Amino acid sequence: MHSITRLARTTSAHLARTATLEVVSDGTLTDGEFTLRHGCAIYRPANVRRAIRCDRVESLLIEVSGGPRSTVADTTARAWSISLLQELEHRDPGWELIVDGLVLVGLGRLTRIAELAAHRPAWLDEAVALARQQQPLAEIARRIGRHPSHVAREFHRHEGVTIGEFVRRCRLELAARALRRGEQSIGEVALDAGFCDQSHFTNAFRRVFGLTPGKWK
Repeated sequence: MHSITRLARTTSAHLARTATLEVVSDGTLTDGEFTLRHGCAIYRPANVRRAIRCDRVESLLIEVSGGPRSTVADTTARAWSISLLQELEHRDPGWELIVDGLVLVGLGRLTRIAELAAHRPAWLDEAVALARQQQPLAEIARRIGRHPSHVAREFHRHEGVTIGEFVRRCRLELAARALRRGEQSIGEVALDAGFCDQSHFTNAFRRVFGLTPGKWK
């Protein structure tokens, strides 16, 4: 199993002797050009000093072998990273194997981001921001002045999911945070997340996070 350390960061510098994968579990961490929040991940090769800005951030630091040749981050919380945090918190039977698999999925995802970075369209960040605001494909294409099929193809290539799936995951990430706070019932969270009934919400939540909303809560 990979070596995993829980951190409560308050320092402004970081130098790891080995390559590391860090997943933020709470707070906001800024590392160079990257801003990372809950579920976001960053890979750093060995012996690279980085200026890190944060007040207090809780995260997982995982020593890894292999990965991209340069620092790269995934600033959109993914199902693999959210599931990784949950597996380490609950430690249900088989969690060690699942964690190892999720770490490899994350490294694969970050390697793909690094390889595609040179070909990332300049307009894609705006498309991602609009999708995060729950805008549909047609509106995103209109706002950035591109054909919808071209936007859909490039979005899927670089972000790894369709725009529709990305929008659903953003809604589910907000729902997951609301469930963690415990201030609302599951039904109320489902309605706030835009699901017409709790059954539909439960099925969608389980597909992304691997747990029912009740078990997550």
